[in-house]
Amino acid sequence: MGNAKAVVNNPRTTGKTLDKYKDNEDWEVRYWVARNPNTTSETLDYMKDDKDGNVRRGIALNSNTTPEILDYMKDDKDGWVRCGVACNPNTTPEILDYMKDDKDADVRCGIAQNSNTTPETLDYMKDNKNANVRCGVAWNINTTPETLDYMKDDEDWEVRCGVANNSNTTPETLDYMKDDENVGVRREIARNPNTTPETLDYLKDDKDSWVRYGVAQNSNTTSETLDYMKDDKDDLVRGGISRNPKTTSKTLDHLKDNEDGWVRRGVAKNYNTTPETLNYMKDDKEEYVRREIVHNPNTTSETLDYLKRIEKKR
Repeated sequence: MGNAKAVVNNPRTTGKTLDKYKDNEDWEVRYWVARNPNTTSETLDYMKDDKDGNVRRGIALNSNTTPEILDYMKDDKDGWVRCGVACNPNTTPEILDYMKDDKDADVRCGIAQNSNTTPETLDYMKDNKNANVRCGVAWNINTTPETLDYMKDDEDWEVRCGVANNSNTTPETLDYMKDDENVGVRREIARNPNTTPETLDYLKDDKDSWVRYGVAQNSNTTSETLDYMKDDKDDLVRGGISRNPKTTSKTLDHLKDNEDGWVRRGVAKNYNTTPETLNYMKDDKEEYVRREIVHNPNTTSETLDYLKRIEKKR
């Protein structure tokens, strides 16, 4: 029996071999047949009424399980089986919509997180009493800007984090949320590509360094805001500024002597750094900073020759 488990659990076992174990008396053997990525849809269909819930759950989770099999299993008496159906990438939007009121919160969570769930189903679930379900809705890439805006004041901070992170959230909603009491929400706003320069400027003095780092990295942050932040007390923030493509050559020159090597590396790497600044940095004590100078297209041939000579002497 131990050998059978080893065979069915092996990712190299063929579908033909796995089919031979579909009626094995040991439920664990049948479970690993159901979970094996090489098990054919025909074998999975044969096993869909297995008496063991663990086996049926394995079928529900298998990427080879067809929409037809998943539809058959959507009303399974075992909540974990239905959860597998809800999470499977092959489950159709119609099946997911059918299951949206499932009594099991884990099933509803799977539906809320599934990339096949329609905007209409997600909107229906936006007021679900379970916070984890609402969280799945907030993070789902199919959730509409209107639904996300509705959820912006959700009592659960993880739900609001999902709203703040979602690429479908509008600049207006993100601006509304900029004073959220939860630091995780403000961090997501600072990172979101839809956040406006004005909102990012507002967040530039946030007490949390990771919020300020998000501002420093965001491609929507203006050069004026980045210049204002150049002396931030946190190395992480200054490092983000030194790497931002909107940081001006003047600001980068200001950072060239920064005490933190990660900041200086960003300066050496940035394409806005002038040949003069790169030449000034050529004797930097950190090898990885000098290496970035070599790779920067703005570095002059004279600076490159100098770096080649000194590296031979090291």
